[in-house]
Amino acid sequence: MINEVIEKIYSITEAMMKMVSTGNDEEYTKLLDERNKLMETVDALKAAEPGFQYSSKAKQYLEKTLKLDQEMSSLMNNDLNAIQKEIKQMELKRQITSKYRPYYKQTNGAFIDSKN
Repeated sequence: MINEVIEKIYSITEAMMKMVSTGNDEEYTKLLDERNKLMETVDALKAAEPGFQYSSKAKQYLEKTLKLDQEMSSLMNNDLNAIQKEIKQMELKRQITSKYRPYYKQTNGAFIDSKN
C-alpha cells in the first residue's frame, strides 16, 4: 500500500517539475496540494505500524523525489531572483522618473531670468 502511495508521490512530483518548467502556477499548486495529502497518508501509515521501514523500491522513489524537489527549488529560486531584479529595476526607473519629472512641467518654452 505504502509503495503505491510513494510511487504516486513521485509521479506527481514529476508533473510538478513540468509545471514549473512551463510556468503553469495554478496546476502546480493543485499538484502540490494533492502531493501533500499523499504525504500525510504516508505519515499516517508509518505511524500505524511500529518499527516501520521503507522498502528498497520506496527508498529509490523517495530519493528520486528529493532530487526533483531540489531541482524545482533551484528553478523557482532562479525565477524569484529574476523577478526581484526586475522589481528593483522598475523601482530605480520610477525614482529616476520622479526626480526628472519637475523639468517636464515647463512646457510653454518661456524662460524668465529672475536676476534682472
